[in-house]
Amino acid sequence: MRDDSAYEVLGLRDNSEVYTIEVLGHCAEAIARELAQSYADRWRHTVALCRVPFVHTESEAWADNQVEVICHLPPTREARA
Repeated sequence: MRDDSAYEVLGLRDNSEVYTIEVLGHCAEAIARELAQSYADRWRHTVALCRVPFVHTESEAWADNQVEVICHLPPTREARA
């Protein structure tokens, strides 16, 4: 996979419902993972890191077949305390 893909972070409620989306923009996957973890810690919820076709700032959501979920990241223990 290219090293400059577009990424978004989805904030997930305990029932896996998406409550917010943060556009990360184009970056390397390692950086996207670090940013996603920082949002999980800040929001104190598990997040889904997703690769998307391009940076999208419109209010319309991506179709399911356009989003690749890379991983789910829970908040670290320190952030939950």
